[in-house]
Amino acid sequence: MAITQGLAKEIPQVTQSSPEQSQAQLSGLPSPSQSWDGIAMDVYKYFNCDFFDASDKHKSEMRDIYEYAKGRSNGMTGDIIQKIEELEHRLGTPQIGETRLGKMSNYIRVLRNISDMNKQRRALERGYRSF
Repeated sequence: MAITQGLAKEIPQVTQSSPEQSQAQLSGLPSPSQSWDGIAMDVYKYFNCDFFDASDKHKSEMRDIYEYAKGRSNGMTGDIIQKIEELEHRLGTPQIGETRLGKMSNYIRVLRNISDMNKQRRALERGYRSF
């Protein structure tokens, strides 16, 4: 018995998908700009929080953290997550009974209050100078 090798009788056709076909294939995947209640889905994923069952407290804490990081980044989701990680590393681990969300949210609220008080102080100083 002789073993013969031959060429394939038909050449397989290579088809290139059009942008519409590839978009249809990717439509099931979440886009980078998807959000739930004003918070990017990646932030929920970073904090390992279920976006559908998250409590109002968790959502408000995540919204504070998200807005803080968004203001200090270029607005891209990856950069926002990086800013959240930097803040978390700077603050360190939470105390016993304290959550990561709670610790970061409290810090951001304190920063916001300090900023508001400084604005009020400057406005009052300007007002006193005009007399």
